[in-house]
Amino acid sequence: GSPPMAPPNPGYSECVQDLKNFLLSKASKSSGILLSHFSIKIQDLWNALMSENFVFSFKNTQEITVYRELEVQYGNWTWALRCEILTIENQLYLSIEKGQCDHVE
Repeated sequence: GSPPMAPPNPGYSECVQDLKNFLLSKASKSSGILLSHFSIKIQDLWNALMSENFVFSFKNTQEITVYRELEVQYGNWTWALRCEILTIENQLYLSIEKGQCDHVE
């Protein structure tokens, strides 16, 4: 880089090479992953690193996908529960306001 940019890190290429060697050694020892799956996992990892919502401890992309689906379902359940509570409250509001309702089942 030229000023005002910082100079390139001299160890960067070595770190990239070390990472490449590590990933290829792990991939060559693995018996259950296809190159296309490996490519998808690396792309997912890169996307995660580039976003603010980086998950620091994850086992694989399927786990993240299931966790996100569970979050969405939990949100839906929470919203449905709140809607039901508000419906019941609205139905009983006048009775409660007038003091006609002493007991609710």
